[in-house]
Amino acid sequence: MSSTSTNSRFQGPCCGCGVPAPIRSSNQDPNRGRRFFGCINYKHPNACGFFLWLDPERDMEKELIQAENAVLRREVEALTKKNAKLRKKYKEAEAKVLGYQKIFFGVLVVFIVLWLASNNKLQQQRATTATNSSSEQQQRPTAA
Repeated sequence: MSSTSTNSRFQGPCCGCGVPAPIRSSNQDPNRGRRFFGCINYKHPNACGFFLWLDPERDMEKELIQAENAVLRREVEALTKKNAKLRKKYKEAEAKVLGYQKIFFGVLVVFIVLWLASNNKLQQQRATTATNSSSEQQQRPTAA
């Protein structure tokens, strides 16, 4: 149930038996390891039953939640840093893609301009050829 430890430098409160109560430690859950003052005669049937906690009550569930909270905070910090790095990489990749798009559209415009210029030149050559052949036909005498 409990173990007794004596500390000669510290006198605890006196119990109902008139004797200073020794400091004991609980060895039962949920207060395992928690210290208290207890009647020195606690095993006797006529003991006064004096009992006083020395340590403040520990709320194990609260401590576990606080420990888990600390772990989660560290994880959030790590994920926030990772997120910042990934956002930076994303922006760099986005800038590269934008640069490649500009180059692609620039090359496309040049290609279209050259294609239109060559197409226009072909039409002019055809028109010139058609004009020359119709003038040659007009200059030839017709045989009848």
